[in-house]
Formats: sequence, structure tokens, C-alpha cells
Amino acid sequence: MKNYDTYNYTIAQHYAVAMVNSDESGMEDEDIKLLDAFSDALLKRHGNAHIIIEPNDQETKFTHCDVCSLMADCLDVIIMVEKESK
Repeated sequence: MKNYDTYNYTIAQHYAVAMVNSDESGMEDEDIKLLDAFSDALLKRHGNAHIIIEPNDQETKFTHCDVCSLMADCLDVIIMVEKESK
């Protein structure tokens, strides 16, 4: 059985959907740049990871977004990183 470390982020709904679906269609160029920079930072910090939005039916909350540093309608996102085998 695999073990995972989990990390929690608060991400604007449109970024979270783009991350999970790998679909940036309809996004503004500036938003795509911010999301790419955030994704690159996650990759450097955690390596390859699974992105999970739990629960799937959660409602958004108006709070600070970890991608753009602005207030937005956000979802709680869990990043799961497989632990190194010892």
C-alpha cells in the first residue's frame, strides 16, 4: 500500500478546474501565466503529485487564492505526494 503526504491549498475555482482537467480554454493569458507559475512551484516543491478536490460537491468560499493572491471564489484542494520508500 502506498503512503502519501498531503498538502492543502485554497485555489480559485477556475484555476482548480483547469488543473484537474488540464484545460485552460476560456482563461485569460494572465491567468494562464499565474497558473503555470503556481504549477511549476508545486512541481519544484512536491514533485509529481495527485490533485484532489474533496469533497467533489463542496461549495466555493470567498477567500484568498494561493494561485493569484487575490480574493476569489475558492475551493479547498489537496495535493497528494507519494512518500519515498525506505
